Amino acid sequence: MVAGAGLSAQACSTDGSHPPLWAGLLKGMVEWCVHYGFGEATHAQQIDALIEANYLLDAGQEIEELFREKSLEQQCLREVLKCNEVMVRDAHSCIARIPFRAYLTTNYDNLIETAYSQVAGRSITRFYERSIDSVLEEYREARTFILKLHGDVDDAASIILGDRGYERLLHSGAKYRDCLHTLFSMSSILFVGFGGTDPDLDGLLSKVAAFDGRRRRHWMVVQEGKFPALKAKRLLNDKGVRVIEYPADKTHSGLIEFLGILGTPPGVLRKQDDVLSMEELSRQVATEPPYLISEQKVDDVRFDDKRKE
Repeated sequence: MVAGAGLSAQACSTDGSHPPLWAGLLKGMVEWCVHYGFGEATHAQQIDALIEANYLLDAGQEIEELFREKSLEQQCLREVLKCNEVMVRDAHSCIARIPFRAYLTTNYDNLIETAYSQVAGRSITRFYERSIDSVLEEYREARTFILKLHGDVDDAASIILGDRGYERLLHSGAKYRDCLHTLFSMSSILFVGFGGTDPDLDGLLSKVAAFDGRRRRHWMVVQEGKFPALKAKRLLNDKGVRVIEYPADKTHSGLIEFLGILGTPPGVLRKQDDVLSMEELSRQVATEPPYLISEQKVDDVRFDDKRKE
């Protein structure tokens, strides 16, 4: 599974607040910097203009350059992401119950790790860019792990926020690139928590397409209406990623229901009186993207005893 910011936003504090999505995170970091004297108001307004224009990676680079030390950037991230306030909710708990081979995430928080520990009763091994050499060994040994693609709030040196860091990872980091190549080419990927404006989504999808784009065995779960029908078609035909939609509501209940189904014991997926395997479902999705979960009246899902990533 590959998790984006939308998954982290499912967490909630006791006062009902949620961690921000990408644009909200950057705006919160700008406010934090101004409050603590790490930037001038005029510069902050210019960064806000970048965010409003959806130049999120450029805004991230400007913010990153405001910090004299990585530990300050780490402190800012922890506070803006409400790391000491939010608790895992149903979405994270459901994901922790699904027997994924591995978790990859662009998020900085440790919500997946916390949920996994609560559900599995043990910790999950974390990897970052500098420890990526060990990822493939874990994968070959079928030991579940999490790869923090952009770093971790618990490890200041691992945090990557700006455009230069992303470009280096995706285009210059040979070990990083080769690791993703192997994982994407050997696994089916479920993308969760991404929308049309995520700055890192295009880079990840381009990697999937380059490594495995013709096999059409990857999936992306999104809220209904996130992608126009032709965008879903292009994701399928050009990237090999099938879009699965769930009905829109404020609590993302359709997503939670879908993840809950995936986390149930192996069985079959039923539609009315017919039995559909995931292969049969894939053929249906391929001919009519995007695929709306609510139309299927799903009872259970079977992945033919293969572990999912």
